[in-house]
Amino acid sequence: MKNKEWAIIIAVVLVVAVAVSLITANITGNAVFKAAKGYGPSAKEVYTVGEVDSKLNNINNEFSKNLNREIEQAIIYLYSCRKYTTILSSADNTKEFSFPNDEYIVKLVGASDTSATILITDSDGKTEQKEIAENNNIRMGKTMLGEKIGIAVLDADESNQKLRAKLALWDCFK
Repeated sequence: MKNKEWAIIIAVVLVVAVAVSLITANITGNAVFKAAKGYGPSAKEVYTVGEVDSKLNNINNEFSKNLNREIEQAIIYLYSCRKYTTILSSADNTKEFSFPNDEYIVKLVGASDTSATILITDSDGKTEQKEIAENNNIRMGKTMLGEKIGIAVLDADESNQKLRAKLALWDCFK
C-alpha cells in the first residue's frame, strides 16, 4: 500500500474509535452496563468510565501492535523490491530473474523496430506471452503481494534478421 493510503486508513480508524467512544459515553451517561448473573434490577453491573477507558486502551494497544507488525511487513517488502535492466538478443534470448516470491525466465520471442514479444515463465511452469511496444510497459506473472511483474520495453530492434530488445523488469509499484 502507498504511504498516503496507510495514513488515510490510520486516520479513519482513529476518528471512528473516538466517535464510538463519545457516542457510547453519551448514550449510557458515562457508564456501560455489562451482563450479570441473575435477573431483575439487582442483577445489573456497571462498568465505570475508568474501566471503559482501560478496555479501550487495551483495544488500542492491541490494534497498534497489529498495525506495527503490518507496517514492518510492508517495509520489508518495499526494501526487497527487485529492479532489473537487461538486453535480450537473437544470440542471448533467455535470462532468469529472481524476485522475492518466485523465479522467472524471460525470453525474447520476436522483435520489430517498434515492439518486442516477450514470453515469461514462472517456477511452476506457467507461461504468458505478450507483445509490448517500445516505451510501454505491462504487468505479467505474480509477485508476493499478488501484483504482477512489471516489464517495459525500453528499446526494440530488428536488423539483418537479428532481434534485440532492452527490457526493464520490477516487482514493486508506487
